This record gives sequence, structure tokens and C-alpha cells, in this order.
Amino acid sequence: MRYEEYIKNFADVFTETAVIDPEDFPTMPLYADQAATFISERLKIYGKDPLLTGTMISNYVKHDMLPSPRGRKYDRDQLIMMELILCLKMTFRMTDIEAIMRPLVDNFDSKLDDKIDFFGLYKNLVPDFKAQRRQVADGIIEDMESIKERLRELDPDDDDAMEIFLVLMSIAMKVDTAMYMGKRLLRTYYETRAKNTKNAKRK
Repeated sequence: MRYEEYIKNFADVFTETAVIDPEDFPTMPLYADQAATFISERLKIYGKDPLLTGTMISNYVKHDMLPSPRGRKYDRDQLIMMELILCLKMTFRMTDIEAIMRPLVDNFDSKLDDKIDFFGLYKNLVPDFKAQRRQVADGIIEDMESIKERLRELDPDDDDAMEIFLVLMSIAMKVDTAMYMGKRLLRTYYETRAKNTKNAKRK
């Protein structure tokens, strides 16, 4: 199989299976090992087995990235948070994820704030998540075709190695742009808010 066919086939599978469908989440709470197995099986497209472990879940709780279990079990909202943490880990440091997840954890544990309908929010956003992945995948495929055409104009020889190198460079540029913009937003919004909170407490 040539690389063009491989990347197109993989894009079709990835965009559909790299996000867990809302209806697939169990309605009954799960123990940590059960939760880890569920998430790992549903996100096996990432190729790491297991993708999540009970120890990792305990660490997420310890670092305030995930609400503590109730009766040693995690409900559907907490399972969704586990999925989001794994997604964030692809881009951000653990300390960054702590800051990003803290408002969700605080709301989950709060007895005063209005509770976020986390499952309802996730259910409404999943189509957007899949569409965003599809858009990125289609952009990579379009860039691949453009690169092939440019190389064909410069050199009639069919050189897969050079094509793949340039496709990977194009992907790296997209990833670098997205990561840098995300980190700038994180630094500007979360760090500024944290400083303001500290100053308000001092007063």
C-alpha cells in the first residue's frame, strides 16, 4: 500500500474513533481499573496498550485534575474528564492540565455553584470534535496532494521519501502553530487569572 492510500484510510478511521461516542459511556459508576480498561479499549486507535491505568487515574486525582471517586467509583462525567485529560496530554504539560481542569473539578465538587451538565455539554460537542479532526485530516490530505504536484513539476521522478518528508514537515507546521497558540492562550488566561486570585486573597 502506498503512503497516500495508507494516510487516507487511517484518517477515515481516526476521525471516527479517536473520540468516544456519548452513548458508549456506561451509566453505572466504575472502579479505577474498570474505567482504565474502558477508556483504553475505546481509544485503541492511539496504539498504546493500555492507554490509561488505575495508577494514572489515581495520579490525576492526586494532582486535582480529576474529582475524587465516590465510594471508590467514577461516574460518567469523570470518565469523560479522563478522556479529555488524555487528549490534553498530547499537547500540554501536567501542570498546565491541572490549571485547565481545575474549574471543572471545582464545579464538580462544589455544593454552592450551579452544576455543569457535563455529559450534556460533551454530547453536544462530540460532533464538533469529530468535524474538527476531519477538517485537520482533510487539510493534511490536501497538502499531500499539493506537495505531490509541486514535486512533479520540479522533478518527474517519483520519490516517495521526499514526498513523505515534506508531508511530515507540513504536519509539523500545523501542529507547531496550534500548540503555540494554545500555550499562549493558556499562559495569558490561566496564569493571569491565578495571579489575580492570589492578589485578591492577600487583600
